[in-house]
Amino acid sequence: DIQNYSLLEFSKFEEIAEVGYQTAMPSLKSWLSGGSRPALDLQEVIASEREDSASALSINEVEYGSRTTYSRWRRNAARVARRITSQIPTGQRKKFRGREAYE
Repeated sequence: DIQNYSLLEFSKFEEIAEVGYQTAMPSLKSWLSGGSRPALDLQEVIASEREDSASALSINEVEYGSRTTYSRWRRNAARVARRITSQIPTGQRKKFRGREAYE
């Protein structure tokens, strides 16, 4: 509960962030385990990322990520996006800046 903090308590941002994290985690875990299509898609991306990142990471890669990590994330997200968009009927597809967009 962040009602105990005032609007301008910038010095307590870490505490506020932790309170928000602890508050949000049960809801996020419940949503992820709910079995909705978006939750299953996100679980697939998370699982792919875990499989790809089995190697040991340096402290900089852990803290900030790397080009390789970002590349893997993009590849996994693109794969899920292609699967999702392939289910859209062709009549609903249109071109947008040289790429297909959907109504």
